[in-house]
Amino acid sequence: MTTLIIKQLRVQQDINYWNALLAAEYSARSIVSIKRDWEHFCDFGFQAGINVLPATTDTLIRFIDRMARERKYATLRRYVISINRVHQLCSLPQPGNSSQVDLVMAKFRIDKKDDHIQADAFRRHHLDKLQLQLGQSERLKDIRDLAIWTLMFECMIKRGELLALDVQDFDYDAKLLTFDDEQFQLSDDCNERLQTWISAGALVSGPLFRAIDRHGNVSEPPIDPSGIYRVFRRANEELGLPKHVKFSGQSPRVGAAKDLSEEGSSINEIQHAGRWRSAAMPAQYLGKKESSEQEKAKYRKKKQW
Repeated sequence: MTTLIIKQLRVQQDINYWNALLAAEYSARSIVSIKRDWEHFCDFGFQAGINVLPATTDTLIRFIDRMARERKYATLRRYVISINRVHQLCSLPQPGNSSQVDLVMAKFRIDKKDDHIQADAFRRHHLDKLQLQLGQSERLKDIRDLAIWTLMFECMIKRGELLALDVQDFDYDAKLLTFDDEQFQLSDDCNERLQTWISAGALVSGPLFRAIDRHGNVSEPPIDPSGIYRVFRRANEELGLPKHVKFSGQSPRVGAAKDLSEEGSSINEIQHAGRWRSAAMPAQYLGKKESSEQEKAKYRKKKQW
């Protein structure tokens, strides 16, 4: 059985394979992340002519060094965890469990200590303006992007959560969205935006949000992270914002946290709304640096790469 898994994972597999392999241990969005991390590693190995399963510690270090040119420290750390997990599934030695990898990650942790610059806040007034400008459009791209902007802001959804959503997660009649065993009551507007997108895209099952090509065709696979990036860069352009303002997939969570705070919500209430494990991130978003650092300190582990 282990030999078969090794053979299968030496080539890229679809999400159904990964679900069957990992569903008992991970949430849907975590499975998507592991799948994508492994695909990046496989692509690196193919381009470099290196075997990635099993991978040596040197191969992993070369991969991390390559990805560090454009990825944040948190992403590099996730790569190591995902690659280790795949090796564990195959009963192979985990290449990330070495002092060499620890040293490399410690270096990048220092080099990239300022790479977590906070995303610009995408706030209610931005969403309202976009809805006013594009709300009556019949273009598929406008309909989809409005649904994405509205849903991510109102439910404070992370990019990974959005990518993992399925059409069946949405209940139009009950105005509910379900993911990770949680239910979110949608506003009338958000409910209509999602239903309009599903109808216009002729979606019956599968990923809720997908890419649209230049001919207006809706893809079968889910929209990828770079697609979400472009959706929010488009928001900048549509709103005519200065060039230094750059929205990203994190921007709706930042903006929603700020709006909730101005409406009188406490940090703990905002933490609950955004499903954060601690109050560190909402405190950071609200400019409460001291509180944020105190909360982060509670969750720091002894081993820090």
